[in-house]
Amino acid sequence: MAIKHKKLKEWISAGLLTEAQADAIHAYEEDKKGGRFGRGLIGLSLFAILMGVLSIIASNWHEIPGEVKIGAHLLLNAIVGWVALRAYQKGNDIWREGAALAFLGLTFTLIVLIGQVFQLTGTPGDATLFWLLITLPFFLLLGRGYMTAVPWMLAFLTTIYLAFSERFGDIPVEYQTSFAMGIVTLLPLALMGDGTIDLFRKWRPVLADVALRTGIVLFVIIASISLAFWPTRGIYVYNDFVFTPIMALIILAVGFAGIAVHAFFHGFYKNDLTLKYGALFAGISMLSIIVPMIAPVGDSAILKAIAFIGYWVFIGWLAQSLHKMRVLSLAIAVIAIRIFIVYVEVFGSLMQTGVGLISGGVVMLALIYGARRLNKRLTKKVAA
Repeated sequence: MAIKHKKLKEWISAGLLTEAQADAIHAYEEDKKGGRFGRGLIGLSLFAILMGVLSIIASNWHEIPGEVKIGAHLLLNAIVGWVALRAYQKGNDIWREGAALAFLGLTFTLIVLIGQVFQLTGTPGDATLFWLLITLPFFLLLGRGYMTAVPWMLAFLTTIYLAFSERFGDIPVEYQTSFAMGIVTLLPLALMGDGTIDLFRKWRPVLADVALRTGIVLFVIIASISLAFWPTRGIYVYNDFVFTPIMALIILAVGFAGIAVHAFFHGFYKNDLTLKYGALFAGISMLSIIVPMIAPVGDSAILKAIAFIGYWVFIGWLAQSLHKMRVLSLAIAVIAIRIFIVYVEVFGSLMQTGVGLISGGVVMLALIYGARRLNKRLTKKVAA
């Protein structure tokens, strides 16, 4: 059999696979692809039927009594919940995850429907918080995979955002700032800490992994935004010169205390390099979030760029140390883009001319070329 896949050819050349093994892998993958067209048509047909039913219901929605709407929805919830429980008892993971996800979504729409029918007063934050609480036992019992863990985590973050925006809108700005600062700094740290608890990882490994990855992603996004949009005079300009910096230091102290406690219960990471680097990453990320909020740098685009690039160089170093080559490639790409943005900011007037556009294109090509060479060199170094 002719091997067409590039990776299989590379693995055969490297001696990792024999020709027979490569043929078997190729045949398996081709056979698995064979039914995609039929499955796709079946899926489209079911989707069309579902959309048709929904369209018929929507066209007569106002004529349907509220009790009928709620009763039908409860029946649908009961059926989907029963399917999820049966799949759980039979060990069918795909049906269990799919039905559990459908039940979680239908429960939220049921809450919205009840509020609509009975004209209940409430906010989206109230609805999401109520949904989160009443579905948590069902989710912990049946949600074992990424199909349910990822949407649940997104709903959890959405609930926190809505609760903050709805509950703290009337308090003084400096208090809002302090609460927001605490949430964006300590929430990712808490998620990372929860995701590394041994008991949690043994009980719900997928949810623990999602919590850990969510904390890491939140740290990277929030720290990058904080460094990229470094306030000119610091956030304390809103009100008191002293209050917010003191709160920031308290938040940092709480965060580093949490890292210290976590390290203590894990033997200070003597035999776990990943956790040691994770603690270092959390500490640097917290500083990258807090420092721009309380330490003004004026209008210096260069200083902001240096701080941003320094943070991503740190991420690249961590990725190289932990052999996370995709993250390393991402770090190199982000650094190259940020350098180009600095060029545009410093030579903005030139960019309005043809010469500026040409030079900007040359600079960008040079950065891409240099980034690719650096990425290949680091990849070979790590592989060696």
